[in-house]
Amino acid sequence: MLGSSAIASFAESLRKYLEDRLKSNISQILVTLESPKKILDENQSNKTLLSLYIYRIVENSDLRNSMTFIDGSSKIKRFIALDIHFLLIPYGADADSILKIFGRTQQIMQSTVLSGSLLLQSLEGEDLSIKITQQQLSQELITQMWQALECSMRLALYYLATPIIIDLEKDESVDAVKDRKIGKGE
Repeated sequence: MLGSSAIASFAESLRKYLEDRLKSNISQILVTLESPKKILDENQSNKTLLSLYIYRIVENSDLRNSMTFIDGSSKIKRFIALDIHFLLIPYGADADSILKIFGRTQQIMQSTVLSGSLLLQSLEGEDLSIKITQQQLSQELITQMWQALECSMRLALYYLATPIIIDLEKDESVDAVKDRKIGKGE
């Protein structure tokens, strides 16, 4: 079980999984973890991209009462199980390329379960199975989300990944902040 790096490791595993599979049909595609706003602000929306943008992380209510277990050494371990909500947003030079990315992404993501060698090495030995399912959101919620992102609404897929397990006892070092930007255009 991972500590604080579990979310970042999951995101990078999914990014790499998508990029590897998309490149078999769309050779110049890049899968990024950047927000839709940053992609637009940096004028990258004409590039062949797929944005994997995490917009919500919540505790998994089904596993809330199973916050402890006993491992092989009879040691009690505490953990939290999370649900990660994310968008997959295709970008391209024209509508045709956007729709091709969208269609191929839909094929790849159908009934996806990340486990074993599909996960980064940091997650691979953890005996995890992360199920990814497409979410049906109301038009009102989608509109509110895009307003919060400060972007024009565009074609996107909405997904849920569950469970992402974080060991509450594991202490991992986190790099110190080396550079900070505040405000627009800095």
